[in-house]
Amino acid sequence: MYSIVSLPQVFGAPRTALCSALLLCFLVLLCQLDTAWADNAPVDVRNPVVESRGVMQKMEDTSITFRVSNLIELNKEVSDKAEVNVTTVNGIVLLTGSVRTAQDKQWCEDTAREHPKVQKVINELKVRKHRNALDIAKDKALQIATKFRVVRELDEESPTVHVIVYDKTVYLMGVVSKSVAERAADVARKTKSAQRVITIFQFKKDDEATQNPS
Repeated sequence: MYSIVSLPQVFGAPRTALCSALLLCFLVLLCQLDTAWADNAPVDVRNPVVESRGVMQKMEDTSITFRVSNLIELNKEVSDKAEVNVTTVNGIVLLTGSVRTAQDKQWCEDTAREHPKVQKVINELKVRKHRNALDIAKDKALQIATKFRVVRELDEESPTVHVIVYDKTVYLMGVVSKSVAERAADVARKTKSAQRVITIFQFKKDDEATQNPS
């Protein structure tokens, strides 16, 4: 069922919300239409394990993300004026965003580690002031542009690549082959506005066997 929104309804929306929405759409459009590559961003490789990922593990990852995010949100002394994003792939938790103090950063990491199904925590939280709406919109636009190019480059293999962006740093996660990891990293490091790329890929076991035959 479709919902029809009249012009008076649109123009009756709060001015700040409407301006923010238009700004985000403009930034996204620029990132998607601009096909020029930027200067290559440096790539930091952190590929911790070689593993496979099944349906049950995907469900477990969703549960971990929900549980850790909820625990952080419930601690108002930490979550107030903080921006903490939790991403889980194959039991590896990535923390991105910002907190007010180094103690808050460590607490978030310790909270994630306490989950019995978490294999590793990569803590990329920054100690800094909360960002403004423009910076958040720019990161969202960069995330969409990077994912758009990853989909275009990798086609049917693109769903295995998770793209997270914070403060112009692009994080790539997923259980992939080494060739997919290299291609995705190359796309991300050349995407306009990306200042740094961090890969946290886990390689498929069959790929590892192919690379290192006995």
